[in-house]
Amino acid sequence: MQLHRNKRKSINPTRYIVLGFGAIILLGTLLLHLPISAQDGQMTPWLTCLFTATSATCVTGLVLVDTAGHWAVFGQAVILLLLQLGGLGFVTLISIIPFALHRRIGLSQRLVMASAMNLDRVAGVVRVVRHALLGTLLVEGIGAVLLAIRFVPQFGLLGIWFSIFHSISAFCNGGFDILGLYSGPYSSLAAYQGDPLVLGTIMALIVIGGLGFFVWEDVIQKRCWKKLTLYSKMVLGITACLIAFGAVYFACAEWENPDTLGSMPLWQRPLNALFQSVTLRTAGYATFDQGKLLEGSAVMSILLMLIGGSSGSTAGGLKTVTVGVLLLALR
Repeated sequence: MQLHRNKRKSINPTRYIVLGFGAIILLGTLLLHLPISAQDGQMTPWLTCLFTATSATCVTGLVLVDTAGHWAVFGQAVILLLLQLGGLGFVTLISIIPFALHRRIGLSQRLVMASAMNLDRVAGVVRVVRHALLGTLLVEGIGAVLLAIRFVPQFGLLGIWFSIFHSISAFCNGGFDILGLYSGPYSSLAAYQGDPLVLGTIMALIVIGGLGFFVWEDVIQKRCWKKLTLYSKMVLGITACLIAFGAVYFACAEWENPDTLGSMPLWQRPLNALFQSVTLRTAGYATFDQGKLLEGSAVMSILLMLIGGSSGSTAGGLKTVTVGVLLLALR
């Protein structure tokens, strides 16, 4: 009995999170392996299912098969659920249950929530998680409505599913798309390189999701730049600088490249340069073939992807403030 108690005590919040993500990936793998998940009604190879489930849960956007061409609606729904779990963190989403039942959240649950949200204290963690859930629902809902303005007239009722899928995928910085049957396999958002509504909505979702829930909470409470914490100011400032610098760089470097921006009308080139700068922050979308980038642009893409988003966000990477602190230390 004593040994069993010691084992239970040894499972700290970090281990719960690791075990939880592992369980989610395995469950996603099993669901994707079912015949109902594939368009052809056949079982998908285990390795493809495992890779796809891992990629969706870790919001990388990497795929072995075209999401629209291979996976049926059930499989796409599984991928979307994994994206949401991976982007927000399963601990955050599981918190909906006690919220809905109006049950008190104990200290152990608060510790796990704080660890999942990268908070350094337990005080206020429930409020942060509640605001994160409500904010996510609101932002993804607005994004879906804006995308529906374009997708519903184009795809009919199926456009509603397209809007929901891409809104969640973009907010979670997932990079998955289901436009392959319309614009060609692995084409991502290339068919909308001249659509400011679609690209603007996707960019807004990526940036908002990549700012982090700490910044959300701080902005909601302070509502004034001078009153924001130093961390929030650094996140907002570094994010704006990286996006602007990347957009200017890609516009200058790729302006005459016929395989990327050079083949587009003049008014589309700045828009797609900006989109390139934003999506490289771990989102994974593209409006042109990334393999056709010039060497300098490829190196810049690597650097922006390495930095990624901010702590406590849906994005990955080294994190904006971490890189900012390292640069300040070097100076």
